[in-house]
Amino acid sequence: MAYRKLTNIDEKMIRAAITICRNNGFRAVTAQSVAKMCNVSDFTLFNYFKTKRNFLDEVAKYYDNSLMKIVFDEIQKRKATASMLWDFMLEKTLAEPDGALYYIAYTYEFGYDPIVNNPRASDFLPCAKAIFSTGRFLSDNHYLILWDYLTSMLFYYFEKIYRGYIENTQANKLFIKDIVFKGLDTEVYRSLIE
Repeated sequence: MAYRKLTNIDEKMIRAAITICRNNGFRAVTAQSVAKMCNVSDFTLFNYFKTKRNFLDEVAKYYDNSLMKIVFDEIQKRKATASMLWDFMLEKTLAEPDGALYYIAYTYEFGYDPIVNNPRASDFLPCAKAIFSTGRFLSDNHYLILWDYLTSMLFYYFEKIYRGYIENTQANKLFIKDIVFKGLDTEVYRSLIE
């Protein structure tokens, strides 16, 4: 995966956007609010990012990339299964919710689909293949559908727990995981992996 290398000011502005979103909502992330938090001029953001939308996209990519990196690290360390990664990813997002909250707000604002005409599909694909490797050939589209399902459910249930709609208990997390993985237990999925 090739990613744009961030400089200190890039990363500082990206982290500021995530903090502003957590404290004041997604629409409060402006060039002015980021500049103020970073103690730079309003125009500094545009020295690093072409447009505000480009900046907002980069913040989402930053979160994506950091999540995929920890998933890859976990796979390499423990030969983790999809079920183990679910537990790990849910705990990681609950322990460090700011990036996930930004990502959820971003997808609500702009819509985001890792499958349909997404230029970043090639970024998601290695992660999906690592999680759902079955020993059988699946098409890239099948891997991306599985990645989309897993991450959509992750963010959906993370937000419910984070906002207190579902109590953050081990029993509830096991129940949620059971629901999510029963969603994968279909005849079509079984035929793909057998």
